Amino acid sequence: MKKFFHLCLILFFVAGLLGAQSAAGGGKKAPAVSPDISAVADAAASVEVPSADLETLKTEVIKDYVVVNGDSLREISEAVFKDYRLWPIIWFTNQDSIPNPEVIEKQQEFKIYKLPFNVGAYSAVEKLLIGEAYLRAYAAYVKAGPDWLAKRRWVLLEALAFKPQLFSADAARIDAEDIAWYQKRGSN
Repeated sequence: MKKFFHLCLILFFVAGLLGAQSAAGGGKKAPAVSPDISAVADAAASVEVPSADLETLKTEVIKDYVVVNGDSLREISEAVFKDYRLWPIIWFTNQDSIPNPEVIEKQQEFKIYKLPFNVGAYSAVEKLLIGEAYLRAYAAYVKAGPDWLAKRRWVLLEALAFKPQLFSADAARIDAEDIAWYQKRGSN
């Protein structure tokens, strides 16, 4: 099953690279476009993850979780997986019941699934999967509106640990203002 998971992720990654290359004119740099913010959210959320990958994330429930006062997905991820940075996986696998990754309420219930990889020793393919979960969470923050600007930018910075080429490889899925903000950060 793990080999199948890795194969699916590699195919997903290669397809994404080919799509980005064709969108950029066969490897040429794409012109800077300032997309409508809702278009960015729709584009980021609509990228299809092969169903086998999604099913791999949802294979075995390890815990039915009930939110207690003061919980956050980061704290839950730290408690369950010993790595707070995996919170987008919890959100991604429960996005039907958690529309905004930052808003969970006391007594809310969701499932925590066994990870299809070892925590801490992430392969390149596993990092791609985690990076994709971050991009989906970013899209949810964009969709939630301008009040979540700081949070969505923090999500992009966290994602860099898993996808160092995020701002170039996934530029079409990131709001132009967020790209400009990131570039400005690098020049300071």
